[in-house]
Formats: sequence, structure tokens, C-alpha cells
Amino acid sequence: MKHNEFKDRLYEILNENDVVLRIADIDTDDFANTFTVKTRDGSIFEIETRKIE
Repeated sequence: MKHNEFKDRLYEILNENDVVLRIADIDTDDFANTFTVKTRDGSIFEIETRKIE
């Protein structure tokens, strides 16, 4: 699987489960390969992806 395909699928998973995970917003930075996830309680998490071979 290519890295960009993985990032797309991960975004879809996060976006589809926003109610369960209580996600308020997802910001993506394709250049840095990161997702910034803001939850409804104000918490902010950063997810970084890398392909390791």
C-alpha cells in the first residue's frame, strides 16, 4: 500500500467515527504527513504517519 493511500484511508476512518471518538475537527498537513485532531472537550492530538519498509 502506498503512503498516500494509507493516509486517505486513515482520514476516512477518523471522519466516519467522529461521533464515537467525539472529534470536532481534523486538520491535515500532507507535507508533514500529520493529522491534527481536535476533540469536543478541547483536547488536541497529532497523528504522524510514516511508511517503514
